[in-house]
Amino acid sequence: MYSDLDPIKALKRARETAGLTQKEVEAELGLRPLTMRDYEVGRLKLPMTVALQLADLYGLSLDQLVGFDNEMESFSSEKTMANFSSIFSGISYQVMFLDPILRAYFEDNREQFFDRSIFDVLTLDLNKRQKKELVFEIGKLLFSLAGCDNKITEEEVKTIKHILSLFTLLKNYKELSAYGVEKVSYDKIPQFFQRIEMRHFLIWILFLFAKADGRISGEEINFIEDRAEELKVNKTNFLFIHDHFVKEEF
Repeated sequence: MYSDLDPIKALKRARETAGLTQKEVEAELGLRPLTMRDYEVGRLKLPMTVALQLADLYGLSLDQLVGFDNEMESFSSEKTMANFSSIFSGISYQVMFLDPILRAYFEDNREQFFDRSIFDVLTLDLNKRQKKELVFEIGKLLFSLAGCDNKITEEEVKTIKHILSLFTLLKNYKELSAYGVEKVSYDKIPQFFQRIEMRHFLIWILFLFAKADGRISGEEINFIEDRAEELKVNKTNFLFIHDHFVKEEF
């Protein structure tokens, strides 16, 4: 499958590869005339619900639709931070949309998705302060994950700082760094992760972060699995996420 780092060019190429004209796609999906032209030149942002329909029509995954294959082989620091930026503060078509739990939630909230990030749609019920508290909690987990193999890499530090900066939480970096040597675990499910879709989102985030330096260690896999068990994530669902990042049997 092709790989194109420009989502706009990839969107057009996906349609052409499928052998369809813009008019044919508009007719198939019930879109107004010239809508596909606007999407393919970047005049309109592509809503998640339309992206799902296009991916299905073209026989592609969402990542392939916008030019990134599902193998996720390249994990440079810049790409990792861009990835987290899109998840927390921009429009994104991430592989996590393939998760049936998250996909069902996004479908139920499709009218909220336009011009919102994955994180914003998942936290519609939270105010600005509560969102920062949630990001702080995620930061604790990321530092604990980074330190579980006794080696916090430069890529991991940059990624954590980048996420914190998106929510003006860099001032909390030193406080959070203590969790690099203190393993975060849960005796009961925290309030922020009571909803199943938030638990799935967290597991995706942990795996994406663990892959930030290009590989996932056995210690990191064990850490994520332990948190999934504490958060009562279904084992089959966990393995669905796991298998997008780890090829080996585990």
